[in-house]
Amino acid sequence: MAHELAEEMPHEDGETLNDSDFDDDDIGMIEEAEKSALEETMPLVEDEPDNIHQPEDPRYQEVLKQYFGYSKFRPFQWKIINSILNDKRDNCVIMATGYGKSLTFQFASVYTKRVSVIISPLISLMQDQVHNLKASNIEACFLGSAQDNMRDVKDAMFQGKYRLVYVTPEYASTALDDFKKLDYKIGLDLIAIDEAHCVSQWGHDFRASYRQLGVLKSTFPKVPVLAVTATATVEVRNDICRSLKLINPNMTCTGFDRPNLFLSVSPKSGDIANDLKMEMKKNGNKFSFDGPTIIYCPTKKATEEVVGALNGMSIACLPYHASLSLSARKKAHNSFLNDQIQVVVATVAFGMGIDKPDVRKVIHYGAPKDIESYYQEIGRAGRDGMPSECTAIFSKSDFNTSRHFISEIKSEKFREHKLKMLAKMGQYLSTTSCRRRILLSYFESGNLAEIGGTENCCDCCRLNLTKLKHGLPTLGSEDGPLDYTREAVDLFKAIQYTGSRFGLGIPCQVLMGSYSKKIQQFQASKVFGSGKYRSLKFWTALGRSLVYEGYLREKTLQSGYGCTVEMTPKAESWYNKVKQGKSGDCPLLLTPSGDLLHEEQSRKAKAVSVTIKPPQKLPQREFLSQFAAPSTATSETPTTTTSSAAPQPTPKATVVDERTAKLQTELYGKLVKARNDLAQETGFTPHNIASNRVLLDMARFRPSNKSSLLKIEDFSEVKVDRFGDVFAKLIDSFCEQHSLKANDFPALNSDVLGDSNDALKADLMKLTETQRQSYIMFALHGKPVEEVASQRGIKTATVVTHLSEALKEGLDVDIRKLGVTLQMEKLITDAVWAPPVHGVISSLTKIKDQLPTYIEYNHIKLVVGYLTAKHGLEVNRNGDLKLTSPPSKSSSETDTPVIEVDVLQDSDMLTKGQDIPQTSRKRSYSLYASDDTSPPALRKSLTDPRGKHQSGLTGASPSQAAPASYAPSQSPSQSTSFPSENIYSNSQSQSQSQTQSSARKLPAWMSSKGSKTVFKKKMKSNSLFK
Repeated sequence: MAHELAEEMPHEDGETLNDSDFDDDDIGMIEEAEKSALEETMPLVEDEPDNIHQPEDPRYQEVLKQYFGYSKFRPFQWKIINSILNDKRDNCVIMATGYGKSLTFQFASVYTKRVSVIISPLISLMQDQVHNLKASNIEACFLGSAQDNMRDVKDAMFQGKYRLVYVTPEYASTALDDFKKLDYKIGLDLIAIDEAHCVSQWGHDFRASYRQLGVLKSTFPKVPVLAVTATATVEVRNDICRSLKLINPNMTCTGFDRPNLFLSVSPKSGDIANDLKMEMKKNGNKFSFDGPTIIYCPTKKATEEVVGALNGMSIACLPYHASLSLSARKKAHNSFLNDQIQVVVATVAFGMGIDKPDVRKVIHYGAPKDIESYYQEIGRAGRDGMPSECTAIFSKSDFNTSRHFISEIKSEKFREHKLKMLAKMGQYLSTTSCRRRILLSYFESGNLAEIGGTENCCDCCRLNLTKLKHGLPTLGSEDGPLDYTREAVDLFKAIQYTGSRFGLGIPCQVLMGSYSKKIQQFQASKVFGSGKYRSLKFWTALGRSLVYEGYLREKTLQSGYGCTVEMTPKAESWYNKVKQGKSGDCPLLLTPSGDLLHEEQSRKAKAVSVTIKPPQKLPQREFLSQFAAPSTATSETPTTTTSSAAPQPTPKATVVDERTAKLQTELYGKLVKARNDLAQETGFTPHNIASNRVLLDMARFRPSNKSSLLKIEDFSEVKVDRFGDVFAKLIDSFCEQHSLKANDFPALNSDVLGDSNDALKADLMKLTETQRQSYIMFALHGKPVEEVASQRGIKTATVVTHLSEALKEGLDVDIRKLGVTLQMEKLITDAVWAPPVHGVISSLTKIKDQLPTYIEYNHIKLVVGYLTAKHGLEVNRNGDLKLTSPPSKSSSETDTPVIEVDVLQDSDMLTKGQDIPQTSRKRSYSLYASDDTSPPALRKSLTDPRGKHQSGLTGASPSQAAPASYAPSQSPSQSTSFPSENIYSNSQSQSQSQTQSSARKLPAWMSSKGSKTVFKKKMKSNSLFK
C-alpha cells in the first residue's frame, strides 16, 4: 500500500534510508543536546547597518566585484568570511535562502588562490554550481562516484587549477588521503558542509553519510569548518555542531523570514485544471504561469494527473519523480534550468538540486508532509530576491497519507516528532491569522510580533488589510481570541469517557448524541448528546485547533491508517484547574482557525437570518508590470492663496511616462532573447549569464558601454568582459533607434534630490546610511518594504523602523501604503495620549496593549514617528521619552475645502479584492483647516507642503503648521467606507527653536514642534512588485 501512495527518492550515490537509521539512543543524545549551552548561545542575530562588517582593506571588495558582481558584502557575509579567512574559526551559519550563503564558502579561496572543499548532497546541485562559477571565470570541479574523468580532474586539482572542489558526503568520508595531499600541495582554506541540516536525524532530509563527516575536523583540526543551511531548528543546530565536532563555533543566524515570498492557501475543488487556473494569468483564451513554476505533488500518481491537466491547457511542462529513468529526470532538470519548459511537476525528490534563482511560483498540490519540508521546498522560489508566490492547494484527506507513513516509523520518539511537524503544517494551512508567523514560529523562538502584517505577506494579512482599508470588520477588530472554555471542557470529557482510544470523530459524535452503531456503547453517559448546542463540524474544527495549540496529542496506530487523540499534560493541568473552580482565572482562548471561523460565522448568520459569503481569493501580484504606464490620475493638493511661490518638491517614486514604460518593456524582451541566445551558444544556463533582475536593471537604466554595465549590481567584471558587448550594443542601438536616453542611472544618496532641494537633502542626510538607503528605495524608487528588505538582506520590521525614523526627521512617508488606515491612525493616536500611556513612547508594548489585536507593532512605529515629528519629545522625571504636548483641538471649522474620493458602490467587491471601477460614485470629505485668527496650533500654513518656510516670501515668518484630518460630510456610519489608497497624509516638522522643557539636551528631531500635513491624491502604483 505504501509503495502505491508515495515514494522515497534514492540518493544519487545509491544510499537509501530505512527505519533503522532512527534509533532511540541517538535521539536521546539529541534531546540532551537541546539542553546544552549551545542553545543559550544561539540567539537570532538582529539586523545591522550595511556599513557594519565591511572590510577595511579594499582588496576584498575588488575581488568581490570582479568575480561575484557585488559592490559590497551583504550583512553578516563579511563577518563570516573574516572569521574563516583571518580568525580560522569554525562557523555554524543558519541563513535564509536568497541571503547569499553561497558566497560565504566561495569567496575565501577565490581571494587567496588556494582551495576550499565543499560537501554538497546532490550531484545535480554541484553540477549547476560548478557551471555557474565557470561563467564568472572561477575554476571549480566536482568529485563523486559517478565521475567519468576522475583521474584527469584529480591531476588538475593537485596542480592547483581549482579554487573550489565540490564532493558528495559519501566521497568525502573515503577521500581523506586526497584531502591531505591537496592540503600539502595547495593548501586548504576551508571545509564547508552545505545543506548541513542533513546531518541531523531530526532534520527532514537526513543523510546517514553526513553523520560521518565529523572525521574531517579530527583529521584537519587547523582548517576551519563551515556548516551552512537555510533550515535548522534549535535541536538541529545543536546536533550539527556536535556531530561535526565543531570547536567553539562562531554561531550566526540571520533569521528564517523570506519577505519576498507571498504565502497563500486554497482548498481543492476536485478539478485540477480549475484549481491551477486560479494561480495562472489569462491572455485571451490561453492560460500561463507568471514565470518559472514548480508544482509539488505528494505521489507519482498525482504528478502524472497534474501533468495531464497542464498538457490539456498547452502548458510546456515535464514530470519528475523516482520512477522515471535517469535520462528523463535529467531532461526535465535541464529543460527547466534553460527555460525550455515553464513548469516542472514533481514529487519532493525534486528541488534541493535546483540552482535556478528566478522561480516565480511554487505550488503544493496536496498538503505538504510537514512544516520543515514545506519551508525547504518554498525556498526554491524567489532566490533572486524578487517577489514570488507560494501556494498550497489541499484537502483535509491529504493528511491521511502523511499519517499513514508516520505510523510506519518504529521509533516512538521520532514518530511523535513527525506528528508535531504535521500538526504545525495543519495549523499553517487552517489559520486565519498571519501564516508567516506560524511558519517562522517553528524555527524561531523569539518575538515574532513584528513579522508580517503587510499586504504582500500572506493571503490572510492581505484580506484583513483590505477589509480595514474599507471599514469592514475583521477577526480580532472587536472580539480578538475567543473563549472556548465551556466547549473545551465538554470535548475533554468526551475524550476521557471514550478512553482516549479513538480519533476526534468518535468523541465528537458522542457529544452530538449520534445513534451510530459505533456510539451505542456510550449512550448511557451524561456526556452523550451534551454538545448539541454546537455542530459536528464545529467540534471537529475545535479538536483540530486544540491539537495545533498543544492541548491534544495525536498518536498513530501501528496498523495502517488512523490515529488516536489524547489530552496532553498542558490540557490536564488546565482541566484540573477548571474542576477546582478556577476556570475564571485561566479561560481557554483561541484564535479561530478557518474551519472554526466558518462555523462561528454560520452560527451568527443563522441567528440573524443573513447569509455570509466566504471571501474569495484576492488577485495576484503581477510580475511583468514593472514598466507599466502610470495612471492618468492627477495629484490634488490643498493650496493657499497667500503666496504664489512654487512649493518645494517632495521625494516621489520615479514616474516613467507611458512611452518610456512601453519601450522599457520592449527592451527587456530583447535583452531576454539576447541572453537566451548567448546561453545556446555558450552552453551556460540563462541565469548563469545574467539574472532577470540584472536584465530589468539594464532595461531601466540602459547602460550602453562596458563601463556603465559595471554599475549594474550582480553583474561582475568577468561577465561584463565576457558578455557585455552583446548587451551594450543592443541597448545602444535600441536607444538610438527610439531616441531614448541611455545610461540613465539615478543619482545616489545625498545627490538624489538635486541642488534645488537643499532643505530636503539636509533632512535626508540626518538619517544614518542604512536608514537613508531604505528610505530612498521605498520613497523614491517606489519599492515595497518587502522588496527593500529582501534586496538589503534585513527584516521587513527593520525597514519600517528606518521609515519611522525618516518620519521623525520630517521626511514624507506614505503610511497608507504601509497599511496604516485613517481609523488605525486615530486609534493609535488616542491610545498614545490616553492613560495609562500619557504620551510616553518608550514602550511600544504598553501602547499595543491598549489597541485591537489587528494593529501591529509596525503600524504603531509609523504613527509614533509621525507624532514625534509633530509634537517633539521631552524626557519625563522617570527618564522616559514623552511627547511634549497633548493634541490641540480646533475651536472652529470654517472655510473647509472639500475633496472628492472614489467610494465603491458594492461593498462585496471589497472583500473579493476586485478593482475599484473608475465610474464609482463620489463622496465628499472635508479637509479641516483654519485661518490666521485660529489658535497657533491650527493656523493655516504659509509654508510649502513639506512644512518648510519658503525663503522667497518677503516679510513672511515661519508659521506653525497643523495636521489636517478627514471628516466625512455624510453620516458617521458611512465615514469608514472609502478606499484609503486614493488619499494619504504625511506629517513633517521643522524645528524652529530648541526645546527648553527638559534639562537634558535632546537631538534636533526630538525638539521639533512644528508640523505640516500634505494631502494629495495618490498615483496608482505601476510597480512590478505591487
